[in-house]
Amino acid sequence: NFKEMGFNIVTFNTFALHADDIPLSDFTLCHKTIFILDNRLVDALARTSIFGYFVERWAEGETRQVTLCAFDEFPKSMELTDEPVFVWGHVMVPHPPWLFGPNGEHITPGKPLLITDNPEFRDSGWEPKIQYVQQVQFANKKTIQIVDEILEKDSNSIIVIQGDHGTAWDVNWNEPSQEDVYQRLRNFDAVYFPDNEKRSQLLDDRTLVNTFRTVFNTYFGSEYEILEDKMYWSANQKPYLFKDVTHYVIDP
Repeated sequence: NFKEMGFNIVTFNTFALHADDIPLSDFTLCHKTIFILDNRLVDALARTSIFGYFVERWAEGETRQVTLCAFDEFPKSMELTDEPVFVWGHVMVPHPPWLFGPNGEHITPGKPLLITDNPEFRDSGWEPKIQYVQQVQFANKKTIQIVDEILEKDSNSIIVIQGDHGTAWDVNWNEPSQEDVYQRLRNFDAVYFPDNEKRSQLLDDRTLVNTFRTVFNTYFGSEYEILEDKMYWSANQKPYLFKDVTHYVIDP
């Protein structure tokens, strides 16, 4: 328990509303605001009228703002208090909507990204993929910058960077192929341990279910069981019907 160990908890959540209500958080930064469109009726009316255009532009602007805020403020979190900090951040990119070009350019979703005048790409079906790749490029640049700043401030920091899922281009959710599973479940997972001798605990074939168990056992005296590395698939129609697809991803 970080609280019992004297840590302050800092949270960032650019994805969801009401993130400022997290009870264990000592500092909540860069969260979305609450406004009238939290009401579903008002939201539905706005999105089915001309007013919906302005709602979408407003939502894009706010998402862009809190995302950039998180990138800027995340490495400064340790300066908020003299106590050690556990910092948790959930940042939207590179998840859609596509709001950024490769260098942080402001992009409006649904339009070609930096290729508007190139007829080769118009209506080709490749625009979303290009937009995704270029938003990944921006996210990579900002992430590397954040890591460098954190380690410059405190070289003993433990850093965990994870994606919640992989891509899903043309995935058959009900009858996924090996490629579908491999694509969706190849979550990004990177861990930095400051101590060379402890890095041997970071096994290459470890799945994300064991990431924080490994961190806590290695550095915080926990004794969590290391779970069997398994991956499961389920479709929206039957979300609790899990199919073991581990063999598609690990040593396929």
